[in-house]
Formats: sequence, structure tokens, C-alpha cells
Amino acid sequence: MDLFELLLEGKKINDFWERYNDFCENPVIKNINSFYKALPILVERLEGDFSSSKLSGIIKSLSIKDFDFGKELYFKIINEECLTLYPQIKYLLSGLYESNSGFVTSQITQLITGNDNQLREVGIDSASEIDISRNNISEEFKDCLNNSLLILAKDKNERKLWPAVFRISRNQLKTIDNAYSIIDILVSKRDIDIQKEIINLLLYNLDIETDLKLIKKYLQHLIRLDLKHKGEYHSLSYFLKSLVEKNLEVVIKFINCWVVDNVANSRNIAYFSQTLNSIYDVNFVAFQKLYTSWMNHDKVNFQIALHNMNNGHEFRDYSDLEFSLELLMSYTKYDIEFISYKTLGYIYDRELTQSLLYSILVSKYKDCELTNFISELFIDCIIFNYYSAIDFLKKNKEKTSSVKLKKIIDSIIKKGEEMYSAYSDLEVFKEFSPSERRLNYYNKLQSKKISKSYEESGGQSSFQNLFKTLHFRTGESSFAKVNGEYSQELTPATISHSTEMPRGEFIDPIGQAKLRLLWQNFTRTK
Repeated sequence: MDLFELLLEGKKINDFWERYNDFCENPVIKNINSFYKALPILVERLEGDFSSSKLSGIIKSLSIKDFDFGKELYFKIINEECLTLYPQIKYLLSGLYESNSGFVTSQITQLITGNDNQLREVGIDSASEIDISRNNISEEFKDCLNNSLLILAKDKNERKLWPAVFRISRNQLKTIDNAYSIIDILVSKRDIDIQKEIINLLLYNLDIETDLKLIKKYLQHLIRLDLKHKGEYHSLSYFLKSLVEKNLEVVIKFINCWVVDNVANSRNIAYFSQTLNSIYDVNFVAFQKLYTSWMNHDKVNFQIALHNMNNGHEFRDYSDLEFSLELLMSYTKYDIEFISYKTLGYIYDRELTQSLLYSILVSKYKDCELTNFISELFIDCIIFNYYSAIDFLKKNKEKTSSVKLKKIIDSIIKKGEEMYSAYSDLEVFKEFSPSERRLNYYNKLQSKKISKSYEESGGQSSFQNLFKTLHFRTGESSFAKVNGEYSQELTPATISHSTEMPRGEFIDPIGQAKLRLLWQNFTRTK
């Protein structure tokens, strides 16, 4: 029995995929009636599977080879209204089109001009699959198609057909006279299916070199793409990535508009991680300017976006990133004050914070007022929390050739060490710690609970019963007894990890939280 006879019996087919692949390699139809009856079952079985595209290709190739087979199958689907097989009609007709274009165009005309919405969509998709530019295609069919699509695009009652109308218009840009007019009508519709088609238009139908004006025009309609459509965002980010090298300004303008549109976008900046990573890799100077301008922006959305970029594992490591020197040199003292506080408020990473603040110091060390301001921030906020910041300053002191900057760094280090020592020498008060008597009482209660639980379980917990292996220690080595046999001796290696924690969070957590909140809400002085 072949695959289709087994499908009709409704029994479980253990070697289904083997039989299906055999059919794909050698597609032979013994009985068209059995094939037609079993085809819906097969389509449903393959739903959502990548291999379903093989079946569509086979239907098309069989229609090319045997016109009568394709025609008979087409009319069976239409006359019996087999909805499951409606998506296969476009492949049937595109195959039949190779041998009889007149028959196919007449059928497409009937489908599009009919009253059944599902069949009209099938007709539109079928027209998208064929080559309308052929010389033997009648002008009557082309005019009918052009007029029908334009009418459907303008009709608010035909909303369900708009994605199909958009799809054929983008796929037949050069052959449908009203293609761009139709797209311009539909592109502003806030519908996810339309937005998907806009993304596909950008990816597959427009040329980055010659259609840049159109790309700019259609991109703006994706600024309010719903955040729940992650797959579409991935495709959009992939497209923007392709623009980075030669049309970076288009990419930056779009992302800026997207971030400023909604604070929720800022929190989901990871959707454009591959685009931003590409900017970082291809044009680091441009990335520095982007990062700097975002931190200096009055709209809080941009600082929130940077905060999420710094904390997101999808992005590059920014620990040694510096602000753009070119932009910093152009900033006023009010801008420097603003960007410094925003950095402290939104950047939680120690290495990145000190790197960014140091870049500000380097750009403005000749300004006495700003030098004092940045120095105080380093002492009160960075060194106060992280003593290792002194080592960071010492390393950077060695790199600079400016005598004045070296003196400033020495001054920061000296005052920072004095302040750090002063805090370290303070007496620790335990007024909020529980008394030893209370702790002992609590421990006794917990011990009684554990003992009672142990006794009720019969002296050994069910968790302990899972272990059938006994482990033994002999000095620095250990070995195990498994099923009555001893394993070889093993010497465990020493693994250690250390990190520097912010001291201020332990000394004064409430005060630190208050400061960060003040910095985040700081407004520019003008």
C-alpha cells in the first residue's frame, strides 16, 4: 500500500516520514481520486513543518508535467470547496500556467471577481505566483487585475484581502501599473499582516542602492510595530543591519524615532541588538556618537534604552567604552553636568561608569570648574564605592602625556584614598541587628522542626534514598564505592571567583538609592 492509501485508512504510520520522503523523491500518483481524498489529511499532518514546502513544489511540478491531472485536481478542490487545499491552488495554477496561460488567467479572473472572499484571496495569491510580464498575456487580464486590486485597496470592507493585495503588488512591482499606488494606500494601515508585508517589501523587493527614497518612506510605517511580534522585529533588525555599512544615517534615524515613540520600546531595545552590534563593529566612532547623544538627550527613553543595552547579554561588552570626544568638546558645562549625572543614574556597571566619566574628564580637564565637578564625582561616587577605581586612574595616568591631567589625577587619587580610609575607620553600629539571645532561640526552634521531620521520615529522607553511591575522603583525594567496587582516586581542583561589591550599598543603601533616583530625574540647567 502506498502512503495515500494508508492515510485514508486512518491507521498510525510508523514509517510515515520515510514513505513521505520516498514520495517526494519519486512523486507518482496511482489514483487521482485516492490522492485527492488523502491530500487534506497529508496537508494537515505537515502543517507547521518545513517539509510541507516539498509537497507544494511537487503539486506544481506534477501540474507542469500533466495538464489534465492539474486541471482535474483544481476543479475538484473548487467544486467540493475543500478549504484545507485552498492554499495549494496557487501552486496548481502556476504549474498549469506553463502549458496553458489562457486557461489560468481566465480562472484567476473568475476567482478575483467572484463573491467568495477566500477564493478571491486565492486568486490574488495565484496571480502573484505567475509571470504577468509575458507577451502572450492579454491586456484585458492585466487591466482587470489592475483595476480590481486598486478597488480592493480602497474599499474598507475588504480589509481581510488587503494583505493579499499588498503581497501581489510588491511581488509584481514592474508589471502591475498601480502597484506603488496600491502600496501607498495600504502602507499606513495599522495591521500586523500589512506590517509583515512592508518588512517583506524592504527585504525582498526593494534595492538598497536604487530604492533608498522608498526605503526611507516605508520604514517610518514600522515605528509602531507591536512589541509582541518578536519574529517581525528580528526580520526588521536583519534588514537594518544590511543598511549599516552604506546608509547608517537611515538606520540611526529610524532607531531614534522608534525609541522616542514609546518608553516600552526603550525597555525592549534588545530587539535591535544585531543592528546596534553591527554599528559597533562596522563604525565604532558612529556608535560612540550614538551612545553619547542618547545619554545627553532630554528624553528619558534614551537613557532607559542605554541602561538595558548595558545589562543585556545580546549586546557587545561596553566595559571600556568612552563617550565621543568630538561631541564632549562641543558640549556646554550644563550638558556636561547633565550627562555626568545621567551616567551615574543609569549605568550600574563599575568599569563602564568610570570609563565614561574619565572620558569626560579628559575632554574638559582644561576647564577648572568642570574639572572640580568631575573630580568630586569620582571621589564621592566612584572611589567611595570601588577602591579599584584608584588603580584605574593610575593606569590611565601612565597613558596620558598631559602634565596638567596627571596632576588632576594625582589630586583625585589622594583625596579618594583619604575619604576611603575615613569611611573604613568608622565604627560599625549594630542597633538594627537582632540580639544573640533571639538568634539562639530561633535556632532552637528550627532544630526541633528538623529533628521532628527526620524522625517522622524513619531516620532517612527520601532524597537521601536516591543516592546509591558512597563517597570517601582520604586527605586531599577522594574515591567512591559504586555497586561494591571502588573507583580511582580523584583530586578536586580549587575554583575561586571574586568581584568588588559597591561599598555604599552596604554602608548606606537607602542613601545610595535616593542619589541614583535624583540623578535619573536630573533636568538640564539652562
